[in-house]
Amino acid sequence: MRQTGLGKPAVAMALVDCLPVELNSVDSAQSCIDMSVGTVKPDRAILARHRHRLSDLMSPEESHSAARFRPDVRAAMAGITAAGKLPVLVGGTLLHFCAPVGR
Repeated sequence: MRQTGLGKPAVAMALVDCLPVELNSVDSAQSCIDMSVGTVKPDRAILARHRHRLSDLMSPEESHSAARFRPDVRAAMAGITAAGKLPVLVGGTLLHFCAPVGR
């Protein structure tokens, strides 16, 4: 378990300023459009400067599961790598990224 409030997002955004990396949000709640309460989602100014792929991906009314989210994360990571950058996974517990997906 990773503690909350240690400044991990600030470190991740500092990496963007000095290394060829791109942020990829793996917080399942932050992936929902307009779902900012209780998620500590970066505000619009931060997102404009430090893009977080998969932030504001879907409507809160849409079906949401690890089976749907994990392929989106992997595709975003592949896009980042294809652009010559390293993906940095930020936010959440990584549950949706690490969960086994049925075949």
